[in-house]
Amino acid sequence: MRRALKWLGGIVLVLLLLPIVLVGGLLLALNTEFGTREVETLTARLTSGMVVLRDVSGTFPQAPRVGHAEIRDERGVWLTLDEIALDWSPTRLIGKDVQVERLEIGRVAMARLPVSSAPSSPSSSPFSLPVRVDIDHLHVGRVDIAAPVAGVAASLSIDGAAHVASLADGRADLTLRRLDGEGTYTVKGRIDPRTLAADIVAQEPAKGLIAGIAALPNLGALDLHAAVNGPWNAAATDITLTAGPLRAAAKGTVDIDGRAADLDVTANAPAMAPRPDVTWQAVALDAHVHGPFTKPDATGTLLLDGLAAAGASVRHLAADVTGDSGRISLKASIEGLRVPGPKPDLMEGAPVLVTAEARLDAADRPVVFHVSHPLLDAQGTAHTGGDIDADTTLMLPDLAPFAAAGGVDLRGHTTLRIKAAKRGDTTTADIDGTLGITGGVAPAPALVGPDATIGVTASMRGGDMTLSRLDVKGATVDVNATGGLADGKIALAWNVALSDLHALAASVEGALRAQGNVAGTPGDFATQADISGDFATKGFRRAPVKVALHAQGLPGAPTGTVTAEAMLEGAPLSLDANANRAPDGTLQVDITRAAWKSAQIDGAATLAAGATLP
Repeated sequence: MRRALKWLGGIVLVLLLLPIVLVGGLLLALNTEFGTREVETLTARLTSGMVVLRDVSGTFPQAPRVGHAEIRDERGVWLTLDEIALDWSPTRLIGKDVQVERLEIGRVAMARLPVSSAPSSPSSSPFSLPVRVDIDHLHVGRVDIAAPVAGVAASLSIDGAAHVASLADGRADLTLRRLDGEGTYTVKGRIDPRTLAADIVAQEPAKGLIAGIAALPNLGALDLHAAVNGPWNAAATDITLTAGPLRAAAKGTVDIDGRAADLDVTANAPAMAPRPDVTWQAVALDAHVHGPFTKPDATGTLLLDGLAAAGASVRHLAADVTGDSGRISLKASIEGLRVPGPKPDLMEGAPVLVTAEARLDAADRPVVFHVSHPLLDAQGTAHTGGDIDADTTLMLPDLAPFAAAGGVDLRGHTTLRIKAAKRGDTTTADIDGTLGITGGVAPAPALVGPDATIGVTASMRGGDMTLSRLDVKGATVDVNATGGLADGKIALAWNVALSDLHALAASVEGALRAQGNVAGTPGDFATQADISGDFATKGFRRAPVKVALHAQGLPGAPTGTVTAEAMLEGAPLSLDANANRAPDGTLQVDITRAAWKSAQIDGAATLAAGATLP
């Protein structure tokens, strides 16, 4: 019995010591040159090549060193890190504490933002920190940010520390200094279940980092001080911003728990040109917000003179905002509006009046709006909470000024009802209305007439577009089409019916119907059309006609064929021809057969680029 107990005790001791021996052996292996190479190999294998380590050294696991690290996505390397040194206490993980005494990185280079390989779905459960994180010393000697990341290239150093027990309990101290210019940015914060304290200071000279990120390089020297301090339900807030001659401030209290605020917001600026295509003569904002975010009592005025941006300009804008128990109302007047285009002063002669009312306390956040001007009237509703949709009626009582802006003589009117919705990543639109063409260049008035109808249903998802419906019914023309663009390929089918060819020319009468399709890519597509009907010119009787058109290689290197059959004065007329255009623009036309009664034609013609038929 004693011997059996001795054997049993030996087995238990071996079982207890075996994991320790194995772990110890593993640690010894990791601290050899062979072990560090295996770490590099396994890291790349386990991350499918997304993380690559080189020159791994140091003491595992408490003080590893990495000479070079690369983070990759499907497009290649987007982040590199050099000279990584980590000193930490792995045994503290037993108590769910990530204790880092020192984390230093010699250089970080971010060439671009990462590319997501698959769309992420939002998590239904709230995120919580699984461990306490304590970083006593953080230092990054140099962070090089490329222009595609922030809009401007910059180099910074980072120093700081952080002690975070949970998302609602912790403190952090972070300082960023510009290395390739002047600029200092500090963030100090402390939160616990009862109070919040945060101080943000950003100071930079003209043409600094923040101005570059905002794409406002001429904003001027920037000085930002933002402080929030106090209990979660009454945190004192004081924000001041100076940017060149611009002065802005927000002061008051914020109830984070109750989602409410009591803030005064002001901003004033004289004539400025923060970037070459954005200028103004004066800006003045004065607003006060009190109460819950969904039911605020709010008042505010915005005055803006001489704004010019993106080719448009406004001589004077005045806007008033009022809020009462969840209802927010806007009234604005825009004077001297000029828009890009061939006739920029189209709407400059009269003010554009805008009114809108929103309900912030409703789940779908409905908005009722009205935009009016002597040349147009648009009014409707929109829902901006959750799924977004809008229903707008647009009226243009006189098309002549808009047509003249495009260099066309056209008179008429239109009324359109536009319904648009966004569901996830898909946007849909339905347009229905009337179009009247009462005068102008022929043959538009005769084709469309005074009361044509229009119907369009379309959707867009990413780069794909679907045209489910296009219907135009005019006085003598009917047009319909369906199709779209998917995966970079066009597929479109169309039909056109002309009930009276006299609308096209006084010397022609009859009716035609055409149908066809377009297929291919935007840079290389083919089209086919079949035309049939009966027509006659002056002095001839109406007779049937059929025409088939086929073309490919559009638009760069088109080739095509045309065949036609008709009856002319009781005798059949036939035509077969083909054509192609060379890269230099030369047009080659071959007539393989043209016959009517005793007349026979065949031959070829070559036209240089820009030449006209003889």
